[in-house]
Amino acid sequence: MANDVASHSERSLVAPRAAATFLVALAVIAIARFSIVDSPPYWDQAMGLWAEADAIVEHGFDVRRHLFEEKHFLEGGRATYRWCLAPYFVALLMWIGPSPRAAIVACHLLTFLGGALIATVIFESLRRSIGASRSLLVVVALMTVPLVCTQLDMVGQEIPLTAFAVLAGLAAAHRRYGWAAMAGLLAFFTKQSGIVVGTAVAIQATLDYWMAGKSSGARARSAKVVGFCLLALAIEAFFASRETGGLARFLRINPFVFLHLAVWAPYFALAIAASLLAFARHWTGYRSLVVEENTSHDQRPIAGRLRMLVERDPEILFAALMVVGVIALATLVPALARYFVLAAPFVFLLLGRIALAAPPGNRWPERMLAAMVLVNLLNWNGLLMPSPATALSVELFRPARAMAREGSILDRNHLYLRDHESNRAAVRAIARQAGNEPVFAGMPFTYFLTLPRLGYVQR
Repeated sequence: MANDVASHSERSLVAPRAAATFLVALAVIAIARFSIVDSPPYWDQAMGLWAEADAIVEHGFDVRRHLFEEKHFLEGGRATYRWCLAPYFVALLMWIGPSPRAAIVACHLLTFLGGALIATVIFESLRRSIGASRSLLVVVALMTVPLVCTQLDMVGQEIPLTAFAVLAGLAAAHRRYGWAAMAGLLAFFTKQSGIVVGTAVAIQATLDYWMAGKSSGARARSAKVVGFCLLALAIEAFFASRETGGLARFLRINPFVFLHLAVWAPYFALAIAASLLAFARHWTGYRSLVVEENTSHDQRPIAGRLRMLVERDPEILFAALMVVGVIALATLVPALARYFVLAAPFVFLLLGRIALAAPPGNRWPERMLAAMVLVNLLNWNGLLMPSPATALSVELFRPARAMAREGSILDRNHLYLRDHESNRAAVRAIARQAGNEPVFAGMPFTYFLTLPRLGYVQR
C-alpha cells in the first residue's frame, strides 16, 4: 500500500515537472530561432512538401485526383508524399490562413513545439537514472548537433516525425504498446521513414510477449496488443509499397550509407558508433546477471539476456532498435544526411543511459559530451566540416561542384542560411525587374517564382 501511495505521489509530480521542462525548452528554441520564424521553406522542402500542399489547395482538396492522377515529383509532378498526411496538413494551413506568411509562421511554431517535445522526453527519460545535470548535458548535446538544430529551422517533416518517434519510445518504455503503435502510425503518416518506428514497436512488443511468463488472461490481452502492433506495421508496409511503386523498387541496397553520414556529419556519425558500442557493452554485461540469477534461460544465454533487456531496460532496447533501424532503412533507400535526425534522440538516450550511468567519480563521459557540445557550436556554420564540394568529391569519388549548392546538401548545418538568403534576394530582384515579362529560370526558382503560397512572391 505504501509503495502504491509513493508511486502515485511520484506520478503526480512528473506531469507538472515535465510541463515546466517543455515550456523552458520551447522558450529557448523560440528565442534562439525567432529570426527565421517567418522564413519561407528552404528549397528542398519548397519543391517537395510545400509544392505538394500547394497542388492540393489548387485542386480543391481533391484527394482522389491527388492520389491517382497527380504525377510524382520525379516524373515532373508535385506529388512526393501522396500517402502521407503532412502535405494535407500544410495545405489546410495554407487554405485557412489569411496569408502564406501565416501558414509559414504556424509551421515554424509547430516545429518548435516538436523540438521542445523531443528535448523534454529525452530529459525526463534520463533524469531519474542519471540526474538532472547530466540529463541536461545530454539534451544540450543532442539539440546542438548541427544536423538536428538546422532541422528546427526547416518547415519540413523531420522534427514532427522524430517527435512522434520519441512519444512511441516513451510509451514502449512503459509497456504501453498500443499507444506506441498509434504513435508509430502517426510517425509513418508524417513521413514514410516512420516505418522504422512501427517496426521497433512491433519487435519489442513481440519480444515482451514471448519472454514474459503471465497468466492465461494477461497473456491473451498481451496477444491482442501484439496483434494490433503487427497490424499497424502491416498497414505501414502496405502504404510504403504503394508510395514507392512496389517493394522491388523500394529495396535497393546502399552499402556506403555510413560513408555518406561520415562525410556529411562526421561528429554525429561518431556519436552513433559510440552509442552502438555502448549498447554492445551493456548487452555483454547481462551475461553475468543471467548466471547470478540462475534463471531458466541459463542454457540459452541470448534468450536470457533478451529477457533481462526487455524486463529491466525496455527504453534501451527501443533506442537500440531505432538506431539500427534508421541505419538499415538508409541502406535500402537513397538517403540524405537529414534522414538520420530520426535516430538522434535515441543515440543520445543510449549514451546517457549507459555511458553516463558510470560511477559518480568517473567524469570522462561528461567531459566527452561537453566536448561534443563545443564541437557542435563551432560547427554551427560548418567550420569543422568538409565543404560541400569536397564532401561530394569524397563520397562520389569524383569532382561534383555542380551539386554543392543543392538544398539537400546544405541543410546539414546553418551554412544553408547563406544560400537561402541569396535565393530570396534573387527572387526579389527578378520579381522587381521582370514586371510582366516572361522569366526563364531553372529549379528551384521555377517553384519560388510561380507558387505564391510558398512565400517567396506575392503573385
